[in-house]
Amino acid sequence: MHWLIALMIGFVAKLTTPGSAEACTGLSLKSEDGAVIAARTVEWALGDAHHDTLAIFPRKHAFTALTPGGENGLRWVGDYGFVSLTAYGQEYGPDGMNEAGLYVGMYYFPGYASFAPYDEAQADRSLSVGDFMRWMLSSFKSVAEVTAHLNNVRVVNVEDPRFGGAPLPFHWKIADETGAAIILEIVEGGQVKIYDALLGVIANSPDYGWHLTNLRNYLGLSGRRKSPSHWTGGNSHPSAEGLA
Repeated sequence: MHWLIALMIGFVAKLTTPGSAEACTGLSLKSEDGAVIAARTVEWALGDAHHDTLAIFPRKHAFTALTPGGENGLRWVGDYGFVSLTAYGQEYGPDGMNEAGLYVGMYYFPGYASFAPYDEAQADRSLSVGDFMRWMLSSFKSVAEVTAHLNNVRVVNVEDPRFGGAPLPFHWKIADETGAAIILEIVEGGQVKIYDALLGVIANSPDYGWHLTNLRNYLGLSGRRKSPSHWTGGNSHPSAEGLA
């Protein structure tokens, strides 16, 4: 049950302090004995999401995915049992982990998520964002397996008023027990983009490429005292004793 313990640790980890920005953040931690823990904050603020409820799915559970046409999407039988944090009484939520140690987390991605248009002729390989998460958790044991099978499905937007009445623009962090972690984003009407998760970290919008570029603005930061800068006719001393 090490996978369940690790998941619970991730659920209760509070990585923010009072007064910090209310934005979900995920990261991966590696212990001295080599165990990998996926942790996150959950600052979903739309009403009472009931994030204190877990759903447990056994092996060989039969699933039917939702599409805009109803319960006519992808059908599959899971190979792995998994546990999922839920929201609004639904059988999916922001995080889940299966018995093989595969973790999948959903993070808010408004303004950027753009799923494939619904095509009734492809309903049998289509699924909602929640079903996409459950498909990964019940079907695969590693990040590599997930990426190898992504072309088999189409993630489509399904408006679900039961999910707090909110739109569901998400992107995903996927990690496994080896420490491998990726960020998966679906943009521009169904284009799938995959990034290696730098230090296992994920945030909300903008897209992950923007975050990686923005990080370059801070590579010069240091806890060491900065020396004054000199130029012809004057000099400048860093503020706060040179801490940057």
